[in-house]
Amino acid sequence: MPGHLCTVVENVIMALRLLRAYIPAHDHQVELEVRSRPQVHFVSTEERGNGAVMEIVVPSGAAEEIVGLLESRYGAYDSFRILVSPLEAMVPRREAADEEEEQTASGAPINVEELHQEVLAQSRLDTEYTVSIAIAAIVAAAGIVRGSTELIVASMILAPLLGPSMALATATALGDLEMGRRAILATGAGIGISLMMGAAMGAIFGVPIEATHVTGRLSIGVLDFVVAGTAGTAGALSYTSGAFGRIVGVMIAVALLPPMVLTGMLIGDMQFTVAIWPGLITMINLIAINLSGVAVLFIRKIRPRRIYEQDRARRAVIGSIVIWGLTFVVLILLAILVNASGLGV
Repeated sequence: MPGHLCTVVENVIMALRLLRAYIPAHDHQVELEVRSRPQVHFVSTEERGNGAVMEIVVPSGAAEEIVGLLESRYGAYDSFRILVSPLEAMVPRREAADEEEEQTASGAPINVEELHQEVLAQSRLDTEYTVSIAIAAIVAAAGIVRGSTELIVASMILAPLLGPSMALATATALGDLEMGRRAILATGAGIGISLMMGAAMGAIFGVPIEATHVTGRLSIGVLDFVVAGTAGTAGALSYTSGAFGRIVGVMIAVALLPPMVLTGMLIGDMQFTVAIWPGLITMINLIAINLSGVAVLFIRKIRPRRIYEQDRARRAVIGSIVIWGLTFVVLILLAILVNASGLGV
C-alpha cells in the first residue's frame, strides 16, 4: 500500500468511502476539479506507466458525484476502473465542522454501483435464504396458533425479506432486467416457502379462527396500506443511505410475513374462502412496498449513468408505476367485491 495511505489507521467513521480510480492518463484539470469539491477530504494521485492511480476520500453521500465526474471523463477507456470501499478511519482527525458536514451528507444517496452490489448480495436465492424463510414462517405460524406476539415478532426479525423487496424496486429504477429476474425469483420463492410452511402448520395444528389476533388479520384497512408504504419507503431510504442492516427489514416482514403465513395456514386447514383475505392483503402490501420503494429511488436520483440506460430505466419506472398501480386498484376492487359478497369471515 502506498505511503500516503499510512495515515488511514484510526478514528472509526463508517460514513466515509475510499475511491481508488485507475485512470488512463493523469489529467491535472480533473484532479483540480475533484479537489475543489467541498466534501472531498483527501486526494492523492500517483503516476503509473501511461496512467495513474487516484485515491479519494469522501463521505458516502458524495461518492456518487465523484464517481460520475470521473466516469464522464474516462468512461470510454477500457483500462478505467474505480474501486469503492468503506473507510473506517482517517488520521489526523478532522475538524468538528468537517464531521458535521459529513453527517449531513451521509443522508444522501450512495453511489449506484455500491447500491447495485449490496442489493444483489442481499437478494440471493440460496440455502441460507430459503432456510431462514422456512424457519421464520414456522415461528410465525406457531405464534399465530399460540397467540404469542413474541413469536410473531421473532419471526419478522428472522425473515430476510428486505433484500428481495429492495432488489425489485432497484431493478425497476435502474432498468436492470437480470436483477429484476433474480428479485422476482427470490420474492416468489419466499412467498411459496411461507405458504407451504404455513399450510403444513395449519394442517397439523389448525387455525384459531375466532381468536382476536387472527380475526384482526382478516380485514383490509387504510392502515395496512400505510404500513406497507412506510416499510417500502424506509427500506429504500436505508439502502440509498448506505445503512444495510436488517432492522429496517422487520418493517417489510411486518407487512408481508404474517398475512403470507396465515394464508397458507388457512389453506392447510381447508378454510379456502377465508384464506382470500390474507392473500389479498399480501399482494396489496407487496405492491405498496414496491411502489413506494421505486418512488423513493426515483426521487433520490438512483438511475444509470449512460443516457441510453437512463431512457430504458425511465420507461421501466413508468411501466412499473402503471402496471403496479392498475393491479393495486384491481385488488382493492376485488377486496370490496369479496366483502360485499359476504365471503370470508
